[in-house]
Amino acid sequence: MSSTTEHTTSASITGSPSIVDVADAIHDFVSRLVNDANSKSVDHSFMSSDLGFSHFKSLLVLRAKGTLSVNELAEQLTLSVAATGRAVDKLVQLGLVDRREDASDRRVKRVSLTGDAEKELASWMGAKEDRVRDFVGGLPDPLRDRLFNVLTEIINGDYLGPADPAMSAIRCTPTTETPKPRKVRHDCPSRRAPR
Repeated sequence: MSSTTEHTTSASITGSPSIVDVADAIHDFVSRLVNDANSKSVDHSFMSSDLGFSHFKSLLVLRAKGTLSVNELAEQLTLSVAATGRAVDKLVQLGLVDRREDASDRRVKRVSLTGDAEKELASWMGAKEDRVRDFVGGLPDPLRDRLFNVLTEIINGDYLGPADPAMSAIRCTPTTETPKPRKVRHDCPSRRAPR
């Protein structure tokens, strides 16, 4: 579906969109937003490397949680310790993660982001967030207000579970713009609106 094609629904027949229509529209919106953010952001060398989803999510978890043991990282990723160990091996090989023995128990391996990985992640996430802000800034005011109100109602309602801490790390990226106070609840303390 091109960006100029309207999203068709059964709403014209039944008076309101079906669950499938709404789910399709959400999928289409998120897919286009992600594609737009990916195509218009700065290329980052580690993201264009051969990283899989578990590698990338490992980086996000380590950014959000700091130093973890391989077992703790596996728990956060809901992967086996063996699969997590393989992901860590690759990240160490790429220079994105440091692996050290625990000071109190040499059997335990602790992993953390390298300084280079921290900088690359912050830059990459900042570029994505900037692109989302550009998209939102390009919406007509009435549409932006309606989108904000609907999203706020969903986030503040009892419709979804808590945000994934790894994904919340994206929202914790420092910005050059001072955010306006918002009523939307976030899991990132630095972004939480005053109550």
